[in-house]
Amino acid sequence: QHILAKLTGLVSLAVSVSLEVGNLPLEALRLQELGRSVTNGQLLDYRSDISDLGEHYPVLAKEFDSLRQDLDSPLPALDSVDISINQLKFAEASTIRRRNQAAKGFENILLQIRQKPGFQNFLLAQSEAELLSAAQGGPIVLLNVTALRSDAILVTTTNVTSIGLPKLSYALLHKYSDIKFDNNELMREFLAWLWKGAVLPVLQELGFYPKIVNPLPRIWWIGVGLMAKVPVHAA
Repeated sequence: QHILAKLTGLVSLAVSVSLEVGNLPLEALRLQELGRSVTNGQLLDYRSDISDLGEHYPVLAKEFDSLRQDLDSPLPALDSVDISINQLKFAEASTIRRRNQAAKGFENILLQIRQKPGFQNFLLAQSEAELLSAAQGGPIVLLNVTALRSDAILVTTTNVTSIGLPKLSYALLHKYSDIKFDNNELMREFLAWLWKGAVLPVLQELGFYPKIVNPLPRIWWIGVGLMAKVPVHAA
């Protein structure tokens, strides 16, 4: 849990760095999606993909799984304490050679799989079209705040864009996240800050404010890092 907590902060920082260096919001979104998969323990959870592959191309699936196991297997233990330096170097070199061969084989089998109909995106991040289709039920808003910058990534059915949120201070977010809200006045202060710094600029960018849309649109709010604990819906 401690390692995953560190990783969550790393994902948030990666999103900020991606936007800071001028990458498209789509690329930052893909980084976040990859990070989310890692923190949910799903990066190597390819069971659905491999099941489909096994059904259509069982030989490729078997070879893929064999190479994956070679790469995932632990290094062999050296039982004898009397092993010589030369023997150790030989064992090391042999292990590295086998790992390199397995890695090359793994890359090759992935290329073969992705050439098959229906498996072009095997174990790859979602395509832009797939990400846009996720917004069919309403815009998706990803909120990300780090010491580097604060942003909202907006996903609609037509594109992925981003806006800066300069009023959403990382220092203040840290301050509020450490506070126990045992009185309504303090909670109202926090929610007002969230409204001004995050919710209002997003609604304005989407064209949902000040014009009131009827019926009210649905928005899916996703917080990254510290923002995952913030009551954006209440704001």
